[in-house]
Amino acid sequence: MSMFSSPTSGPLPPDSGHPESVQSRQSNTQICSCCRHHMQDRPTAKTTEGFFEYSLPPVIQSARDGWQSTSQSGAVVSGLLAAVASQLLGYFEGGLTSNNINNTAGSWVVIAFCYAALFLNINATIGSFILTDKLGELGYEGAKKGPADTSTVGVDRRGVSALFKEYGMTSMWSIMLVHWLITFYLGILTLIISVITYVGLVEKTSILIVMCFLIALTLFPTSYFIFAGGYQSARAKHQVARNSNS
Repeated sequence: MSMFSSPTSGPLPPDSGHPESVQSRQSNTQICSCCRHHMQDRPTAKTTEGFFEYSLPPVIQSARDGWQSTSQSGAVVSGLLAAVASQLLGYFEGGLTSNNINNTAGSWVVIAFCYAALFLNINATIGSFILTDKLGELGYEGAKKGPADTSTVGVDRRGVSALFKEYGMTSMWSIMLVHWLITFYLGILTLIISVITYVGLVEKTSILIVMCFLIALTLFPTSYFIFAGGYQSARAKHQVARNSNS
């Protein structure tokens, strides 16, 4: 035997009791079992297929699209009215000063209501953005909640807000809707009061009478939209409550 040969040369046998070999096999076994555990917990395509392919029923989709279009249009209208109020504020102050009526009670009403119209229309614009965002999430919330029971026979007399809540809309929707309608209507009303008061201070009585008639025509569609819609919603809730009690 040569003096340079080693008695421990050559590969270790597979079943050798070497500490490094045993530790590597144990770590590999732990890694494989951990991977199998994570593979079992990972969701498959079948569990997410219904979630990503979910769509709202046609009636709910139509109501959502209608309110979304209304809120977007309301944001444009309120934004324009806020811009008009800011322009009229400077015009009213200059006109009242030039007519030497800037320290009367009527002039204070003009300026106060013009400021109120400015802030109310800004608030209504922000509220419209929030409503549009909430309506855009209705499909996602409905998918998380799962398909609702659509086996009801006949006409569902519940309001739109109640139907939206069934498909995942939170209770904040009704609060934000009422808040937006109030600020939207008051923003229009305060601006009109400011204008008509200014006309009454600086113009003739005949012009004031004509303006009052035009204001009545202007407020009629907006008042009908807000108050008639609220009355129909309250009536629907009363009808549903009476049917459930009977």
